[in-house]
Amino acid sequence: MNIIEVDNYQEMSDVLVKIFAEQITEKPDSVLSFTTGKTPQEFLVKMADAVNGGLDISQCVFLNLDEYVGKREMPYSVYSFMHTCLYDRISMQPRVVDMMNAEAADKEAELTRYGEVLKKYHRDIQLLGLGTNGHVGANEPGTPFTSTLFVADSFESTIDATQNLFHLKREETPTQMFTMGFTEIMDTEHVILAASGKSKAKAVQALVEGGITENVPASFLRTHKNFTLIIDKEAGSLLSRKGWNFISTWKMSEIGVEKGIAYYQEQPDIHRAIVEAVKEVEDAECYHSVGYGGLPNREGIVELDAAYMNGDSLRAGGVMAVHNVKNPIIAALELSHHKRNCFLAGKGAENYAVSHGCTEADMLSPAARERYEEQKQKQELLEEQEAYDGHDTVCIIGRDENGSMGCGVSTSGLFMKHPGRVGDSPIIGSGFYADSKVGAAAATGVGEDIMRGCLSYAIVDRISRGYTAQKACEEVLGEHVHRLSRMGSDCGSMSVIAMDKNGNIGAATNLKEFAFVVGSFDGTRRLMIVEPGKNEMKIYEPSEKRREDYKDD
Repeated sequence: MNIIEVDNYQEMSDVLVKIFAEQITEKPDSVLSFTTGKTPQEFLVKMADAVNGGLDISQCVFLNLDEYVGKREMPYSVYSFMHTCLYDRISMQPRVVDMMNAEAADKEAELTRYGEVLKKYHRDIQLLGLGTNGHVGANEPGTPFTSTLFVADSFESTIDATQNLFHLKREETPTQMFTMGFTEIMDTEHVILAASGKSKAKAVQALVEGGITENVPASFLRTHKNFTLIIDKEAGSLLSRKGWNFISTWKMSEIGVEKGIAYYQEQPDIHRAIVEAVKEVEDAECYHSVGYGGLPNREGIVELDAAYMNGDSLRAGGVMAVHNVKNPIIAALELSHHKRNCFLAGKGAENYAVSHGCTEADMLSPAARERYEEQKQKQELLEEQEAYDGHDTVCIIGRDENGSMGCGVSTSGLFMKHPGRVGDSPIIGSGFYADSKVGAAAATGVGEDIMRGCLSYAIVDRISRGYTAQKACEEVLGEHVHRLSRMGSDCGSMSVIAMDKNGNIGAATNLKEFAFVVGSFDGTRRLMIVEPGKNEMKIYEPSEKRREDYKDD
């Protein structure tokens, strides 16, 4: 979900015109579907001005989300509204204009007809408004997320809003609507919801900060791969979260973020909270890329790397290639307090770790041993090694209310790696970087390729130059992949996360998809998916089924 907050209704209308105009300019035969009501009214009038000013819509297809059941010529009808605000104002008409027929005698036949229209014209943008009870279109609270085109009975709050908007008598106010269901709404390239005014503030709060529930129909939009919410200050006035406090790599880090939040609520120390979060993942035997349960090197030994960076002091510490050390992130945090000798490897790192709170333990789990024995028979070439499918290095970035930031990372590295091999994870600037005055970033994937671009430092540097965290992630990773490709170099898997000093987050990947987790001190925790799109990364919350199907290992 991408949130655009503007000052007022007029600015929101201008932003919508800009988005639609850019879409039409880039794709002259765009299929655009509109909504009606008070929220889009000024936008439609300004769209008419843009068309009369030279915006060419002659190849476009214009559709609509819904239509009242009633008389077509009535002022409340979508037909009348669209003509009054747009079609009767423009000298150039779209190639196709279609909407549901308010007067259709056979309602089921009309729904079938419009369903065929939607199949014929795949929408590039679907514009939505937001009801005060969280409805979109006529999908009122309680409507299943599996809904398809249907005739809906409006809730009293919706009837009241229509009556007030069009100054109708109660007996004149329509009570039913033809509407797209969620099936049709979600089947579009880009879903945009606009909300303006204090009356929408509670619905916006529920949409953004509440759970995904049929009681708040609009909340389901968060699962769309390209959903933009545009709100003015009044509509966003009840939003309590002022940026995220945690962002972490892979679904496996959910347990870590949960632990970090709980620790901070008891002891508000962001650096210790990050370390406790990483430890939780290190101790989870089921994950084969971190801590106990991590897969071994070619000699059957689990060899661990970990690092920590304090964004307030820019000090960092790390351990590399350590054996028989539980929770190496503890040693990394301790080393980050030193001015010298803060990155240690091998035996020296092991001795330091044990003398500074780490426990000596055999880190090879029975399951990891079994996989090692199976893999050993294949004698896989070192040059063909790839990062894990579904998870890899755990990277956790944290930020407190005072702006202090830190980043902790931990990994067992590539399975069957050469003994002593070190990837990007414990290398400052490559696997991680944190600067509380700017932001923090971390990387996961094939370290040899990540190190060639010092991706984490590059992302933070872009943020310092005014880039959003998301734009910095996308451009740094994209440019690095492109450069390696130009050099004729095969590129391994790489994914990055970032958070700026205000808690705005970003993520990018060259995988088909990459899961990450965000969390805040109020206990909110969300799994997110990022995947490459045509022109930019798409970030969304997976549906419950998609979440269950996500492959961890």
